[in-house]
Amino acid sequence: MARDPIKRASSTARYNAGGKRALAGRRYVAKRDLAAHAADMRERRYEVKMYAEQLFAEAPRKRVVVPDVRTAVILSDLQIPFEDGQAVDQALDVIRVVQPDLLILNGDIIDCYLESTFTRKMKPKLLEKVAEQTYWRAQRFMEAIAAVPRKIWMGGNHEERWGLQIARENAHGGISPISMALIASRKDQLDLSDFHGSFAKIYNMADYGIEYYPYSHRLYLAEKNLIVTHGKYVSRHSGQSAKRTFEWLGTSCIVGHTHRLGNHLVTLDGVQYGAWENGCLCQTEPEYDDTPNWQQGFSVVKVNGPEFHVIQVPIIRRAGQAVAVYHGEAS
Repeated sequence: MARDPIKRASSTARYNAGGKRALAGRRYVAKRDLAAHAADMRERRYEVKMYAEQLFAEAPRKRVVVPDVRTAVILSDLQIPFEDGQAVDQALDVIRVVQPDLLILNGDIIDCYLESTFTRKMKPKLLEKVAEQTYWRAQRFMEAIAAVPRKIWMGGNHEERWGLQIARENAHGGISPISMALIASRKDQLDLSDFHGSFAKIYNMADYGIEYYPYSHRLYLAEKNLIVTHGKYVSRHSGQSAKRTFEWLGTSCIVGHTHRLGNHLVTLDGVQYGAWENGCLCQTEPEYDDTPNWQQGFSVVKVNGPEFHVIQVPIIRRAGQAVAVYHGEAS
C-alpha cells in the first residue's frame, strides 16, 4: 500500500529538521571546544612570555665575571647522550694543543631528553636506558676535561628542563620513576627545591672542579667586553641569531643554542663589535629532522686585557671522519 505523499513529506521535513538541529548542536560543541582551546593557548602563550621575561631579566646575581683569562675554549650543545663522539674527540684534541686556562661549557651539554615535554619516538625499554647512558657519558666527558685549570658550565634551555620537570612533578604530588632513576645515581640527599643545585649534584660536577651557573646567566671576559651565554634566539640563517643577541645585549657576545657557526660584525661610533654563534658537538641527524642546517664546531678566545680575538674552529668531514680545522690546519 502506497504511503500518503503528504505524510511522507511531513516525515522527511521532521527528519531534515532533526538533522539540522543535530548538526547545529555539533557545530556549537565544536565552536565551544575551539573557543576553549584558543583560550588555553592564549593563557599558555602568556605564561611562556612571563616565564621568558623573568628568566632573561638582567640582574647582578646572573653576572659571572672571570678576570685574568688568557685563553678560553668554548664548547656548546653536546646534548649528551646524543653527542657526536668524533666531534667531541676533535675538540678535546684542540684543548690539549691550546692548553686553555678556562673551559666554558656554554649550555645544552646534557640533553635532558627524559625531562623534555616533546613527543619521544623511543620505545619505553630504550627510554629506561637513557638516564643511565646520560649519567655515565657525562662522567666520561668530565673526566676528559679534568686537566683544564678552571671549568665553568653555563646552563642552557636543555639543562633548564630538569628544574621545570621537577616543578611539574611536585605540583602533581610526586616524583616520577624517571626522575627517581636520576636521583638514585647520587648517594647524597638532594634538596629538590634547589633545582639547579640538585642538577649539579646529580652529575657530580663539584667532583670534577666544575662551577655550574643556570640558564640565562652571563659570563664576562676581557674586562666585560665579551659576554658568553647560551642564548635564546634561533633564526633561520647562520649569523642572524648572533645579530639579534648583539642587539639584545648591546655588546660583543658568543652564543650557543642555534647549532650553527656564524658571526655578525659591526662598527658603531668607531668601535668594532662582534657576535658569534658557537656551533655544536652533537649528532647532526636528530630524530626530528634528517637534514638540519647545523654546523659542528666551537671557539677559542685569546684575551689580552680589554681586547680579545675569537677563533672559530669548524669541524668538517674528511673521508667520513670528523676533522677540526684550527688556524687553517686540521687537528
